[in-house]
Amino acid sequence: MQTPTPANTSDAQFGIILFVSVFAAIIDWRYKRRGGKKPIARDRWMFCAACGFCIICVTVFGLMGASPEGIGLLIADILILLFAVWEVGRWRIRRKNPLVRLR
Repeated sequence: MQTPTPANTSDAQFGIILFVSVFAAIIDWRYKRRGGKKPIARDRWMFCAACGFCIICVTVFGLMGASPEGIGLLIADILILLFAVWEVGRWRIRRKNPLVRLR
């Protein structure tokens, strides 16, 4: 009888990061809908440049002979981290530019 292998802890950590990032995205969506500051073009270009750099890295790993499963896991982890970094940046914007409450 085989014993079950323990769950990979990095999967759980990325799951928590993804959950927190989705929660932050919902808060950011509500902030922008109520008149908060939207991301500027420079922020969007920097995010696209980071995504492009990650695509290039994954392509190079694929050409070097990495396994498809490894590449798939790498892509998922990179996308989760990029999403989390974007939401941290948006959190900083929300802290610097709070909504004005009228009474």
